Amino acid sequence: MWGTVVLSFALSMGLFFYLPIILTDLVVAEGEGSVVWNIVDGIIRVLMFVLYLWAVSKFPDMARVFEYHGAEHKSIHAFESSRPLTAAGARDFTTLHPRCGTSFLFFVMLISIVVFSFLGRPEDIPDRLQRLAFVPVIGGLAYEAIKLSGKFAKAWFLKPVIFPGLMMQKITTSE
Repeated sequence: MWGTVVLSFALSMGLFFYLPIILTDLVVAEGEGSVVWNIVDGIIRVLMFVLYLWAVSKFPDMARVFEYHGAEHKSIHAFESSRPLTAAGARDFTTLHPRCGTSFLFFVMLISIVVFSFLGRPEDIPDRLQRLAFVPVIGGLAYEAIKLSGKFAKAWFLKPVIFPGLMMQKITTSE
């Protein structure tokens, strides 16, 4: 079990943390500013995450998990609307929810672009490791963002911010 945990952690750090840095270094010219570098890094990270979710969703076992995820969202909508927590009470609701963990991860990626821009372009291993120290800050900011998106989901000014996370849920939830 510990081997699986260590391997999973190493693969996730490599795929979603270190590989985007390497790819961004290949794409962005040396003289470009840190904001441009971090935007490209963020775009690569988001693309890799979406492709990963899409690929995983093709496995039959994960497709079933995503069906349960959709049912969970429907039941949350029913509960929040004071409808009975039954299949009939939840059936009419959407599988998309503004406070979903998938949306949270999207907020993490967006907020990391902003936070990492203040850290500059990572030039060496300590610079890259410094980014890890900011993960709790980014997580806290993303948590607050997801709470606000749930509270003000119908506000016109937040809909463009919430929309990408909801679209990612089209991969991680189903009927």
